[in-house]
Amino acid sequence: MSRRIADVARYGEVEVRRWRPEDGDELRAVILSSDAHLRPRMAWLDLWAPADCDPAATIIGWNADWDDGGDLHAGIFERGTIAGAVGLHRRLGPTGLEVGYWLGAHATGRGLATIASGLATDLAFVDSTIDHVRIAHDVTNTASEGVPRRLGYALVGEVACQRTLGPADTGTDRIWEVTRAAWPGYASLA
Repeated sequence: MSRRIADVARYGEVEVRRWRPEDGDELRAVILSSDAHLRPRMAWLDLWAPADCDPAATIIGWNADWDDGGDLHAGIFERGTIAGAVGLHRRLGPTGLEVGYWLGAHATGRGLATIASGLATDLAFVDSTIDHVRIAHDVTNTASEGVPRRLGYALVGEVACQRTLGPADTGTDRIWEVTRAAWPGYASLA
């Protein structure tokens, strides 16, 4: 990912920023305390369970990937407390990014995924080479579907999933997209 993209954005009491190693223990605690909530959709959950899991090292690795032009892994913070995570992923070639997100069980139902995904979309379009941003979710994940719908993304269609499936996933993803020309900026949507 181009370093032309900033790695922090704020709206009201919500901040999206790149993870710091000192966030690791709180991040792991949010993940583990949200096991029942996250497990149906998140195939990576078990990576955080072992006693020897080193969240700070994971974050250092994510940040090195970002510094080398890879994906942005960021936290969603509400009043300084971790609510979940959002990312910008290089899955669409050189001119597109995919937004991914999850919330801890304690943070759902307040629009935080929508705010964070809107801020992530703003961050993506800071890079002038990015002309489209997508959100993909399993066709049965109606909670996730609300995010691109509320943000004004256009439904592109459905495709066979290219990611590792969670237990509740069907293997078919619904794809949503917004282009630079169609994106009004998150602040104008609020």
